Amino acid sequence: MVSAPTAIADDEDLTAALDWFREIDGGRSSLGERIRQAQVFFRSHAVRMDARWPDPSELLLKSDLIASYLAQADGFLHQPASYDLTLAAHIVPFLKHIGAGLQLLRRMPGAVDRVRRLLNPKQQHPDGVLFELSVAVRYAREGFDVEFVPESSTRSADFRAGPADSTKDLHVECKRLRASEYELREQASVRALFDPLAALIRESRLSVFVDVTFTAELVSIPPSYLADRVPAAIGSSLYLPGGYPWRDEYSEGIVREARIDSVQADTRAHGPLIVGPKMWRLLTGEVLPSGPYHLILRGQSDERDARYVDQVDYASVLSWHCLAPRSIDARARHISSLLADIDRQLATAPMGIAHIGMYAERDTLSADRRSQRNREAVGRFHARSKLIDVYLHYYLPRVSEAHSWTIDETAEGGSRLDEPLLDDPRIFMLAELQPKAAWYLPPPRCP
Repeated sequence: MVSAPTAIADDEDLTAALDWFREIDGGRSSLGERIRQAQVFFRSHAVRMDARWPDPSELLLKSDLIASYLAQADGFLHQPASYDLTLAAHIVPFLKHIGAGLQLLRRMPGAVDRVRRLLNPKQQHPDGVLFELSVAVRYAREGFDVEFVPESSTRSADFRAGPADSTKDLHVECKRLRASEYELREQASVRALFDPLAALIRESRLSVFVDVTFTAELVSIPPSYLADRVPAAIGSSLYLPGGYPWRDEYSEGIVREARIDSVQADTRAHGPLIVGPKMWRLLTGEVLPSGPYHLILRGQSDERDARYVDQVDYASVLSWHCLAPRSIDARARHISSLLADIDRQLATAPMGIAHIGMYAERDTLSADRRSQRNREAVGRFHARSKLIDVYLHYYLPRVSEAHSWTIDETAEGGSRLDEPLLDDPRIFMLAELQPKAAWYLPPPRCP
């Protein structure tokens, strides 16, 4: 687990990383102004007029993603109103790892050119280069001499690494997997299903907690499905203290009264409350695991940071998962095609290593299936290159009351060597190895 304290405070590693990036930029791309613009965009989109809280991905400036990434680190250090717990858990651990390894990176040939590529707003996505820099630091910490391979028309690995007393080079290729088109369509489908429910919540000023597990593909579910479930539950003549469950051909779930009185008591005692893990816990009575949520409320926003609210009139939360077989299969996509691409990039390497990073699935069933399929894909892959090892890195961002950002890493090696190259396959090694995969660990405790 990689984490940071709750308070927005100084962090030498993050400061070092940001200063290095500004130094390399040298004013050529006005990086400071780009970060400021990303923070302005964040603050202007952090709260919606209809009181529906946006998905964190909507707070990123799509035309300059790296500026939005660095804005999160700068927000942690200097601008709390531009800082988001959920976004930070995806971004800040990698930046901190880079800052902690800065002395090593400064001595790496090609590292500056790699950062210049990262800072280009036209770069396709920052995740890839951040992962490359992080993996390079990991090898340097193991005593390898690391040198980034200059980009050219000839496909090659990201960097070379070799012991200082050896002429044998390892060529290391790093890949980051992002959400598939299927996953993005699922997320859009849930937002569309939530819209009629949100309208009902606003109209009736409801405070409810809806927890649903879809068993059918989301595209097959009627648009008013969630909005129809809630009136049926709250209009029931029966009093069920544990909530009103349902099960049909589309899903199973439960509707419970949200504990709006707990939120109101907290704001009376402590002042405005940020929309985040503590509010979710107060409303639901549970420490919710990291995952997808939708929230709508009505209250008085704090003029210093509109994400802090007081005088909350009503608030409702939707938590969802999808266990439809096709959904699980789509999200548990294996990596055979990616391995083939890596194999081509390592065609001329004397020895090749691959590191593939991805986010862990949000439910244990999908996560286990994906991990199994990935291991099977690595095991049956016949490389034409001299690919000797494949490391799979699963990252599970956490949203917690106790930390400003948290990420867990589970890593697996698929070594063809008698002994693995890295005793600890993780990139982040700031905590002891856990006996279970990260997706089986309980949510971080609240303070």
